[in-house]
Amino acid sequence: MMLRMFKSWCKDDKAVIAIEVGIMMPLMLTLLLGVMDIGTGIYVNQKLINADQMIADLLTRNDTVSAAVDLPNAVIAGQLTMAPYDTTTFGVDVAGIQFNGGPLQPTVVWRYTTNMNINHDVPNNANNLGDNQDGVIIVTVVYTYVPFLTGGLTKSSFSMKEVAFARGRNGLFIPEV
Repeated sequence: MMLRMFKSWCKDDKAVIAIEVGIMMPLMLTLLLGVMDIGTGIYVNQKLINADQMIADLLTRNDTVSAAVDLPNAVIAGQLTMAPYDTTTFGVDVAGIQFNGGPLQPTVVWRYTTNMNINHDVPNNANNLGDNQDGVIIVTVVYTYVPFLTGGLTKSSFSMKEVAFARGRNGLFIPEV
């Protein structure tokens, strides 16, 4: 009797689809959400690059930079570039570099930092970017991306950092006023 029941159970294919769906659906759903998270992370990184370049471009349009108006407004423009994503973890470090004595002697003349630590690599990154009395603005932005599918499968957050280099359009060095 047991053998007959086992043979009939093996021949019955009505529940095969339910078993396959039960096995494959969690895997397929995890893959779908993972691909969505990776795509969103890449998109957020592209927005971060755009925000970084936007801030650098806005600051290099004028002959001088105002710490009271221009720098906060450029940071707000960068935050707006990140929309619709949350900007509470968006940080900006802007450094005005001038070369005094040659291309291997960059000096940080002014700096504006908000919602992050200063980028200590700025003077080293500026080497050979200008001649004596030239200048460059280096903008560093950071952002912490939290994927939708967090937990055991992915990290709980990803730190992103981008750096933009820009020269003044009208002069060798852009001073802060």
